[in-house]
Amino acid sequence: MKKLILLLALASSAQGAEAANPQDVVKDFYTREIHGPFTTDGRMLGNVRHLLSKELDALLTATDRYQDACTQLVPPDVKPWIIDADPWYYYSSDGANSIEGTSLVSRGTSAALVSAHLAYDPSLRWTDTVVLVKVGESWRIANIRFEQGGSLIESLRAYIGRSCITKHAGETS
Repeated sequence: MKKLILLLALASSAQGAEAANPQDVVKDFYTREIHGPFTTDGRMLGNVRHLLSKELDALLTATDRYQDACTQLVPPDVKPWIIDADPWYYYSSDGANSIEGTSLVSRGTSAALVSAHLAYDPSLRWTDTVVLVKVGESWRIANIRFEQGGSLIESLRAYIGRSCITKHAGETS
């Protein structure tokens, strides 16, 4: 019984810490995305689902389902229209190797913007802006605005809006 009470107390304090600071949510998100633990189910949400807004969770789930459908529609000798790498980054083929820090851009009672300073290596660094919303007592990631332009939501919607079996610009096979 004492162990159960201790676990509940720890869980409750962890939720409180998350709600108090949007920067901690962003740090936790990128730390999990870069260093794991990683899931083996091939899904994009994996170990960060609890850090995302319901809307972003639903869009990523729809993207996973769309990829599954695309895989079923194309002949076995044709590469399906799928996201080949990590959708969380503008440079999705490489992604970040480290989060060098965060800074709070703005914070209201229901939304916050946090800059995430990311790096692939010493010569390739960038800063993405993470949009968070307050859900109950917790902060949740609603979108990521890429320094290079566009956002996670825009890129996922554009991906889902394309045909699975039509060649797309830049494709050779």
